[in-house]
Amino acid sequence: MDLIIDKFDDNLKLREFAARHHIPAVSDISSPKLKYLVTERNEQFLFKDLRRKKAHFFSLDLKPMNIDKIFKSNFSKCFLSLDKNLQVFDSTAGLLNDSVHIANMGFKVTAVEKISWLHEVMKKELDIARLGDSVLENIDLQNGDSLKLAEIMRPHVIYFDPVFDLKKKATAKQPMELLRSIASNKNSQDYIEQFLDCCSERLIYKRHKKQKSIFQKFITFSVTGKSVAFDVYQK
Repeated sequence: MDLIIDKFDDNLKLREFAARHHIPAVSDISSPKLKYLVTERNEQFLFKDLRRKKAHFFSLDLKPMNIDKIFKSNFSKCFLSLDKNLQVFDSTAGLLNDSVHIANMGFKVTAVEKISWLHEVMKKELDIARLGDSVLENIDLQNGDSLKLAEIMRPHVIYFDPVFDLKKKATAKQPMELLRSIASNKNSQDYIEQFLDCCSERLIYKRHKKQKSIFQKFITFSVTGKSVAFDVYQK
């Protein structure tokens, strides 16, 4: 199981959280089949990787971004020449790092997270972070199926990050490990084809730089870094 609570944890907020999202309560959390344990402390949900020895709890809170680095990043190059009035649709919200990045570039972002418990946790973290950063008001975080919402909204720009594995789990930060662990492994090609039909201006696809580009003949340009690449499909 991806996420569980300790059956003997009598924290009321935790139990209500688990009930809302159908998270099972387990009496033996030492089972090798289990992945992550969630608990609640001081109004914050914390997570522990049960597969790690001597693991500690960690949070999914949003970290402030370095504005200078944002505009120098390869990711930012994918948005050059785009009008700031265009609506950006982050189809894989996850930990909201990319949505925050896009908002800091001056765009309004609709971020969609399919996993309900992750959406609730990140919605709370986003609300807290907004108190110190008005730019984050430009992020509208929604829970749902991103493809279905994209078909309804028909956004100008769609960003798609399938959360691939960089094979560096030993050095990866634990929140990202958690995201990779719960991410869907559906065929990226199917999603790209459908997202291309939904957006009116541009589709931006993140991939491992060694991974073959999808629909290569339709790519307008690519931006490649040390480990990741971004393929830009201009409509």
